[in-house]
Parts: sequence; C-alpha cells; structure tokens
Amino acid sequence: MEGKGWISYVLDRDGKHRLEGRKEGWMDTVCLE
Repeated sequence: MEGKGWISYVLDRDGKHRLEGRKEGWMDTVCLE
C-alpha cells in the first residue's frame, strides 16, 4: 500500500451516519442520510 490514510465510521448526534476518511493530508467527509 502507498501513502498513509485512515477511515472511520461514526454516528452523529442527529442520528445521521457519517463516514470520514483522510489520505495524504486531505480529508473527505460523506454524510449518509
């Protein structure tokens, strides 16, 4: 594998699922309804 990265799956206070991922210094957040 190349580069460093991590991904986490969390549940917001509002009850919405949020998928957060970070790779090479960039962060992308995807909110799943």
